[in-house]
Amino acid sequence: MDNVPSERKRFPHLQAIEIAAAAVIVLAMIVQGLFLYRLVPPLVSMYATIGLVLSLPLRTYIGLSNQALIAVPALLLLWGGFHLSGRPLAPKIRRWFLVTTAGLAVSVAVLGLYFIAEDSLRQAMRLSFFVGASAPILERDLSALYLASGEPGQVIALIDPKGTRDDFASRPRWSSPGQAFQLAEAYRTQGNVEAARRLYRRSQEAAVAFDEVLTPGLLARQVRWQSQFDVDLELWMPDKTHVRKLPELIRTVAQQRLDQLPPAPPR
Repeated sequence: MDNVPSERKRFPHLQAIEIAAAAVIVLAMIVQGLFLYRLVPPLVSMYATIGLVLSLPLRTYIGLSNQALIAVPALLLLWGGFHLSGRPLAPKIRRWFLVTTAGLAVSVAVLGLYFIAEDSLRQAMRLSFFVGASAPILERDLSALYLASGEPGQVIALIDPKGTRDDFASRPRWSSPGQAFQLAEAYRTQGNVEAARRLYRRSQEAAVAFDEVLTPGLLARQVRWQSQFDVDLELWMPDKTHVRKLPELIRTVAQQRLDQLPPAPPR
């Protein structure tokens, strides 16, 4: 029984707040480890692919967190060593150390999550201008080559294999005017004048939708994002002159083709 007071002095009981603070520190370290080794490497890779580096706040967070993942466990071990050796820190100092460290750990983890989310959002905004572009580009290039090599049937099979597609203007996409025009060219080459006539007109209608719906939406989104998130998207935007020139050319050239077609038979 005489040893009980000395044992309590040597191994003083931790208060609930101290146990909770220690648990929060451990949990924050685990979360930060997940951030650093699961989320950051793919983000770094995506940025590097397009020749960019992470933002300065995120790079600063990564550097400090890597040091904290070593320093905080070392401090906890040092504190535990004093505790187990019978020379614990004074209760007030111990509580201050644990609670302050827990607060800092949680704050850094939250900031890290914010910085990761912010850089991910910036990357998503850049990629949003190109998402889904690879398939239309491939389709456009193949269609041009098929037409150049005298294979209009391949163009029709590529763009409209069922021969029933008519959504170029009703569901406008960036590729709609060019697809409708190439399809019209393929039908004209095959001698299907009525199908060619219909699709030249669809290409003109799609060009109007391109000019009145898609282009204003793209420019408005750029202005909104640049203002809201202070990110420069000019490098990732299509050239405004070309964006406005495409529908004008589609309308002009499609009208030239329509004028060259023989008159439609009377109904």
